[in-house]
Amino acid sequence: HKGINKMATRYSPKIVTDGLMVCLDPANSRSYSGSGSTWTDLCGSGHNGAISNATFVPHTTATGPAHFDFDGTGDKVMIDHHTDFQFAGDFTICMWVYLDVAMNGNLCVLISNRDTSDYNASFQIFFEDRSGQNVFTGTVPEEGNAFAQPSGVFDGTFNKWDFVAMRVSGTTCSMIVNDASAVDDSLSSRESTQDDGNVRIGGGYSNNSTDNYMLNGKIGSVHIYNKALTDTQIQQNYKAQKGRYNR
Repeated sequence: HKGINKMATRYSPKIVTDGLMVCLDPANSRSYSGSGSTWTDLCGSGHNGAISNATFVPHTTATGPAHFDFDGTGDKVMIDHHTDFQFAGDFTICMWVYLDVAMNGNLCVLISNRDTSDYNASFQIFFEDRSGQNVFTGTVPEEGNAFAQPSGVFDGTFNKWDFVAMRVSGTTCSMIVNDASAVDDSLSSRESTQDDGNVRIGGGYSNNSTDNYMLNGKIGSVHIYNKALTDTQIQQNYKAQKGRYNR
């Protein structure tokens, strides 16, 4: 990969760039100019997002940081399938999300490349109701129709920004929410036949074309790494942008 292409970050400290393979930032005009249907990957690797109905909202005092708004119906962002996303080893996904409503027995997709089965998707992050508690859940498939599935605690407060990170490091899958400690689940094996679905941000749980389990909320920056970030590095990313997202 070429690395970040003239990414004019003003974060202090800056986000981690080692291993960064996708960088989507609605606040950076090189990533999104304010118009058009392409959310450009600042890494220069061509993993650009195709915007479908999601509405860009620029930064203002009233609306907060620049972001994309998803109305819970047919709004999503699609990144074309690439073998880069069929992770055989470690990886990390970091994203900022803003949730408008509780799930009440349901779930919404934050990011996923599921095409045929939960057991074959390389990665998925949901916001879901699990036993009456809303949580952020990540899933990574294992051989034999199983998966690692840690859940990070949501504090129950809606209409605010949350930092969500999912990490696979060796045989451990972790979820981190804001500055909380990682919640781990063991990963006994890795599914050898992974889905070749597009990466979908904001919905489309079942396959590339079906609009279901859609997000009613907002998405800010999205970073995908082909390595396991350490706890310190994940917190570096959180601290780099928490001021922007009013944490």
